[in-house]
Amino acid sequence: IAALAGRKTPGDMKAQIQEAKGDLAAAAEVYAGLAASAPARFPIDLALINQARLLDAQGKKEEALQVYRRVSQDFPESPFASEASRHVQPSSRLAFSGVP
Repeated sequence: IAALAGRKTPGDMKAQIQEAKGDLAAAAEVYAGLAASAPARFPIDLALINQARLLDAQGKKEEALQVYRRVSQDFPESPFASEASRHVQPSSRLAFSGVP
């Protein structure tokens, strides 16, 4: 994961700045754009997991779930696949949605 963190792009840095400012929606949108048109060697799975995390933090549970599902299905070898899978599992979704 540390190796992935070293692959910063202007878009990735912009998303981090937006998140630091508290503008989670703008940061999630930047990550969505990165995932859709990622520069060469930029890890799409990293952009997606960050997008999902930010959607979740905004309470957009269904949108986050779709992105987590994409990570777990499209990038099964990703270092983020297990994190994404935890959110996709039925027992996790109950906790994720606030259902006891």
